[in-house]
Amino acid sequence: MKTKHRNAFLLAALAALTLSGACTTDDAPHGSDADDLHGSPITFTATIPATAPAAAPSAAPPATRTTPDGDRWLPTDRVGITVSPTAGTVFTPVDNKPYRVDGLTTPAASATLAPDDGTPLRYPREGSLDIMAYYPYDTNATYGRISLDLTDQSDPAALDVMMAKVANVSQSQSPVRLSFRHISAKVTLNVTAGTGLTAGDISALTGADVSAGPIVAHVDIELKTEAWSEKGQQSINLYKSATPSEGVHATFSAIIPPYFTPNIPITFQIGGREYTCTLTSTDRFLAGNNYIYPVTVNDNGIRLGTPAITAWDVQGSAAATVPTLEVVRIPAGKFLMGSSDGSNPGDRDGSGLNTTPAEPHRFDNETQHWVELTKDFHMGKYLVTNAQYVEFLNAKGVVKETITDGNLIGPGGQCTWGENDGQPMFFADGYTIEWDDATSKWVPGAGRKKHPVVYITWYGAYEYAAWAGGTLPTEAQWEYACRAGKANHPFGVGTGYRLDNTLANFDWEFSWDWDGSSPAATTPNTGTSPRGIQAVGSYPPNAWGLYDMHGNVREWCLDSQADYPTDTTKDKPAKDPVKPGSNRVLRGGHYLSQGQACRSAYRNYSTAPRSASYEFGFRVVFPAP
Repeated sequence: MKTKHRNAFLLAALAALTLSGACTTDDAPHGSDADDLHGSPITFTATIPATAPAAAPSAAPPATRTTPDGDRWLPTDRVGITVSPTAGTVFTPVDNKPYRVDGLTTPAASATLAPDDGTPLRYPREGSLDIMAYYPYDTNATYGRISLDLTDQSDPAALDVMMAKVANVSQSQSPVRLSFRHISAKVTLNVTAGTGLTAGDISALTGADVSAGPIVAHVDIELKTEAWSEKGQQSINLYKSATPSEGVHATFSAIIPPYFTPNIPITFQIGGREYTCTLTSTDRFLAGNNYIYPVTVNDNGIRLGTPAITAWDVQGSAAATVPTLEVVRIPAGKFLMGSSDGSNPGDRDGSGLNTTPAEPHRFDNETQHWVELTKDFHMGKYLVTNAQYVEFLNAKGVVKETITDGNLIGPGGQCTWGENDGQPMFFADGYTIEWDDATSKWVPGAGRKKHPVVYITWYGAYEYAAWAGGTLPTEAQWEYACRAGKANHPFGVGTGYRLDNTLANFDWEFSWDWDGSSPAATTPNTGTSPRGIQAVGSYPPNAWGLYDMHGNVREWCLDSQADYPTDTTKDKPAKDPVKPGSNRVLRGGHYLSQGQACRSAYRNYSTAPRSASYEFGFRVVFPAP
């Protein structure tokens, strides 16, 4: 799709729109039964979260979606909407109906949408609809399909297609919330002159001098399924930013289809010579990500650095502001997950399992098994703090509202974008995170910037991790990192056999001590514990430099608490396991837990992903290059 729209679109980390829609009266069958088939008209609203102080109302509209003075709608903006009936609904589909931005607020961070032809979409009186929307509107889009031609990168805004959808929409007075998101990926080259070339050689390059490909450059996109279909490959010239990124001589970028290829050939034409390199990505260039490569062109070839992966904007060379989290590199490796039941002394069956004495206080769901993590990864050195989490909330424009959809009822915030749209993310207890009415922003509780954020649902943890460019650890990654090389030890800190008031924040009246061979452990009283959450890093790290893996707050994992496998051996381990299931597991114990519940293998806690508690926190993992 090549729409000559000169506005860059929403930043992927901030994009969220609220829409609702259905069938038009013009689509109703003519005759006496038309009123029986069509209900009330649907009003559409659209919001863009503000990320910075707004410009004065008299200021000229910004030239791009993402600007220093915030994101806003323009009166020229239009979206295309397609509605279709769900099973059993009598309804004539409406394809690619244009709606325009109308009723702008001041500042223009939100708007209502009105039909171009003045005829609103309507709900069916009975049944439900699937609604799909995309931006910018294209008159040539038909039956939920749009075509995209990426060969001309001179106007990135015209290629930055966003889309959103919601299923099974029934007649309601409330608007249907749709979250628009970037459906392409972006690559950025920050280029500097190396040995044998000058800054002038690089700064003089134009987009015609830098090409990518051949790549998939012609595609069709099915809005309903979000399926991409390749229609042709071609080399493309990159877009040159008017102002290079700081510290480099030129910045080039291209919008590309996601998923198709992990490798992109790049060619520079400089002074009659050709310089080549190949961009690579282990995740096959995911939608909404900007892969920023440092490139040094030397006389004898190109040196290509490891890309930074961030959210992206269309026109500028700068990436979206995302947090910088302190991380520790965790090496790939094989380990014994779970705890020994002592049933295989001397390794009689040759499996290498359960060869040590049974770990006291173990549970049946701690079945020992072999796991291999095949790739290094980075893990947050600390739990995510209140200060870091409010940065995310404010960047995403999450507002205070009453949450009734989790296990708690009260003030908090919900997700308004992507696959978890409408899910509760956190509850504000007025102590860890607060809403500041004066600034309409979230702020950390007084004196608690460095305390781990709690009252977080799995959705809230997952969305923060995604915003930061990572994800939540799998249960296997978490336990492997917690143990930090201490195989068959109950703890990853100290000697590995004892947890007391010098090592972690938990209920010290029930500390834990074991000699590694006796049938039972002792539970000595080592003092009166703080009985409250402590700032991250208040106790010693484990051998790999990770803090608070035992106690303080429980930590959400990516996967569920499904049963462990029983058929692994050292030579046939479970590789990179991610366990399916509807609930999610939390690990590590918390500040009121007894020592035995803080063991590395302890996993006796899982809950629905919508649940939140004073003891639920998380940390983030990232792929390691």
